[in-house]
Amino acid sequence: MAKIAISPGVDPGLKCRASSEQGMTLFELLITLTIYATIASFVGVALSSSVSQRAFNHSIEQLEDDLKRAQLWSRAADETTIIDLTATGYRIDALTTERDWPGGVDVVWRVRTDNSWQVTDRVEMSPNRLSMLQLDIEIVRGDDIRHVFLDPVSGRIHAD
Repeated sequence: MAKIAISPGVDPGLKCRASSEQGMTLFELLITLTIYATIASFVGVALSSSVSQRAFNHSIEQLEDDLKRAQLWSRAADETTIIDLTATGYRIDALTTERDWPGGVDVVWRVRTDNSWQVTDRVEMSPNRLSMLQLDIEIVRGDDIRHVFLDPVSGRIHAD
């Protein structure tokens, strides 16, 4: 019987590759990293705009809910509810609620009085169901303009 010597890690049929085929060059590595960085920047921009859009929509939903709660509290307590507008958001003391708008959002509160709209920094919600308060809140973020309304006839608060 003949003895065969086996050396681990050496394949007698394997030929060495040329030195240019050993791996990636520095230039190829830089091109690959540039492509990955470009893709990552596109994904990052898409995610950040999605997150800011979600925050914008959430703030509108919060405003709508807060106005409904203030309206209910006003009727239950039979007292006028005051909504004060701050430089960065709004405050409803009766509900111990203070909210700030997300960055990049501009808000204009308007109340209809005597057939004209007046910009205001304070809203008084009467407990009277027939108070006829007509409120329009315009919320702007870039090109996106949304409105929250208080319908004077039905008393419903809704966003468009």
